Amino acid sequence: LAANHKFISCIWESSGGGAFIVLDLNNPKKIDRNSVPLVKGHKRSVLDTAWSPFNANIVASASEDNTAMIWKIPDEGLTETLNTPQQTLKGHRNKVSRVYWHPTAENVVTTLSHDKTVRVWDVTTGDSKYKIEGFEKEVNSLDWNRNGSLCAIASKDKKCRVHDPRSGQLCYEWSPHDGAKGFSVAWITKFNQIATVGHNKSSLRELKLWDLSDLTAPKKTVSS
Repeated sequence: LAANHKFISCIWESSGGGAFIVLDLNNPKKIDRNSVPLVKGHKRSVLDTAWSPFNANIVASASEDNTAMIWKIPDEGLTETLNTPQQTLKGHRNKVSRVYWHPTAENVVTTLSHDKTVRVWDVTTGDSKYKIEGFEKEVNSLDWNRNGSLCAIASKDKKCRVHDPRSGQLCYEWSPHDGAKGFSVAWITKFNQIATVGHNKSSLRELKLWDLSDLTAPKKTVSS
């Protein structure tokens, strides 16, 4: 589920490939499951959607078919099924699990894939501009800092990494949680700190706050 001030997107079960629906927040109504218009272009299931922070009518989708797609939704919402994306992003060798828009560059998205890579794309051309690799397992979470110069990435290999995609530099790397389950990462932009949510060795959920100037120990830990 993803939303902005105009629309909500929700992954939808559909025969013949992956799909999602788009609901118009300014025109709430009951929908007929058998006749609701879909956004339908992927060959396999859709795994994630994300709305552009710059254009409320633009939404990105990620799919098990190894691609991400960029779609333009009409101002009045969907009145019929939309089959043709504005752009298809091809290059991953396994399913694309997540898609994120860049916070300051209007036509840039980032994708996470089970091929153990992160790609940064120019959606106007469909080109993969940067590829981040070196992960031992799948990547499952990403967040950009305020100006979009650095991205924090959480991987199932238990490592959190901060990369500068333009230079290819790995700036920081540490293991925030001891548990075997995956974890998520978020940049606290106001303070230039990073929050991670994962599990300890006893499988209890924990939140940790990290200061990049000293990663030897978290600034704060909350467990439940």
